[in-house]
Amino acid sequence: MKKKIHFSLAAVTFFFGLLLAVQYTNVQDPIVVDTRDINQLRDELKKQEELQTHLVAEIKKNEAQLESFHMSLDNEYADVLNENIDQRREEIGLTEVKGKGLMNTIDVMDFGIVSDNFTPYLSPDLLNRFLNELKSLGAEEICVGDERIIATSAVREVNGRVLLNHTPLPSFPIEIKIITNHPLRMESGLDISYIQDDFALENLQMKISKVDEIITLPAYSKPIHFQGIESNEK
Repeated sequence: MKKKIHFSLAAVTFFFGLLLAVQYTNVQDPIVVDTRDINQLRDELKKQEELQTHLVAEIKKNEAQLESFHMSLDNEYADVLNENIDQRREEIGLTEVKGKGLMNTIDVMDFGIVSDNFTPYLSPDLLNRFLNELKSLGAEEICVGDERIIATSAVREVNGRVLLNHTPLPSFPIEIKIITNHPLRMESGLDISYIQDDFALENLQMKISKVDEIITLPAYSKPIHFQGIESNEK
């Protein structure tokens, strides 16, 4: 029984180590402007979804092993698996996360008058471009309103309403929280970004606040569905 447990734990630990090595390599890449075309972006999204699928599957596999270890009263191995499961949940976005970052607010431009001819509107395309800009500038984690952004998050328009994670966007001003290893660099990048002009064309403006402070993001709260795998963690 001990040999079997050692083998299972070694296999799980090797898989996790491989995942962390890949993620560490990705984090070390230099910050560049995202110039990929739509097909490349779709391929990247597919890869991220496949990674999420593996992570959710590993959580379920580890939970099954954890239950088996508990039944055998092997608490030492159960504690190790508990730590691995918690780490997988954090990587997927199923846990609250804190870190240095900054906060943005998207709001209506103040012209001193109210115009009936032009209604400010944050379109799915503009929000997606803004999220991609944040990621290209080094965003590690993002939250729009109360909605955590993960690999499978989608911005869509349904019956005239913009939905993020199947939830309507909040009214203006819309608060966006970002965790990044380089908050000051991101602030500088956003100050000179073309996205400012894109917002202005829609009668909107972006304001940056709370730079280089500890930011708290909520956990992703929706079920995750992947090819028959479902996680209901909240």
